[in-house]
Amino acid sequence: MEKKRKEEKNKEGKRRTFRNEKVRGKKSKALIWLVLVILAILFVSGFLKRQGFQFFIEKEPFSISFGKISPINLIIVEDEACVFCQTAPIEKAFGETFKFLKISKISKESSKGKKIIEEQKISVLPAFVFSREIEKDKKGKELISSQILKKGKGEKYLINEELFAGTSFFIRDLKEKQLDLFMMSECPFGVSAANTIISYLKDNPDKGINLNLHYILDLDEEGKLVSLHGEEEVKEDLRQIVIQKYFNDKLFDYILLRNKGKSFEEVATELNLNIDEINSRVETEGVEFGKKEISLTNELGIAASPTVLWENRYRLRGVDNLSQIKEFSGIEEYFNRGTEESMTPAAPTGVCE
Repeated sequence: MEKKRKEEKNKEGKRRTFRNEKVRGKKSKALIWLVLVILAILFVSGFLKRQGFQFFIEKEPFSISFGKISPINLIIVEDEACVFCQTAPIEKAFGETFKFLKISKISKESSKGKKIIEEQKISVLPAFVFSREIEKDKKGKELISSQILKKGKGEKYLINEELFAGTSFFIRDLKEKQLDLFMMSECPFGVSAANTIISYLKDNPDKGINLNLHYILDLDEEGKLVSLHGEEEVKEDLRQIVIQKYFNDKLFDYILLRNKGKSFEEVATELNLNIDEINSRVETEGVEFGKKEISLTNELGIAASPTVLWENRYRLRGVDNLSQIKEFSGIEEYFNRGTEESMTPAAPTGVCE
């Protein structure tokens, strides 16, 4: 009897062991299948991604869709001669904004560059030319509606060139060693830039740089000349235009003395300038001079004081990077020198607009 119970017990143990092994086997197979399914999903997902497909998840309202990725192509047409035309910061910003952005950079001298310039009627470089896929992107639509991107030819989009600190008007005639400074006579940054550049050129006449001063003006609804800092600034702008045209040899000294806070009459007397003649010319010729300045600043898209135009082609908003031009190597020392009794700080960081 005892023997029979032991045999039954052994049989029951074997049956239990068999059932456990069977369960473990099923679990192992299920685990293996799970691993295989995961690997298959990863493989298929990787394959589809390489083929340009992806899942798209929208948070508000929540939705999941699957489709083929359409990368946004960005072609940057560059002018290698422009030392101011730095594209890296904007490239980085767009790269962070658009996940599927494909960037290629080409020279304006290349056949493809020339073709794009002709097709898009481009007159300012660098040019950022986006493919039509950007209008399908949510962030792309925002850039278009905010006019950061503008519609070009053939379903292309171009970046607004006003975003660039440095640009090249590559179709303009090259005038070697000519610097045009655009400013407002009472803008602290413009005044500081004028002090810096004039002081540098007075100390380095061997550089052979020709400096021309220009003034940022506008017309009101009644056709009257206006400027950001008021009527007195308009008067001083016109005086400096007249002095530059008719008493050019005293222009630099006049500006440096005026920027120390001395009155027009004091400086004119000190430099033996004819006050009546200057006032008369401002009265009779000032409006015409002012309109010419407005025409030029509008043509170049200049509204910020100071802005420089190097060699009649290369525009730089502000003057902090002027030392990138070899002829102005060492000018950064003048940024920190300042002018005694000047109304402005030494370093011309910032703009008025």
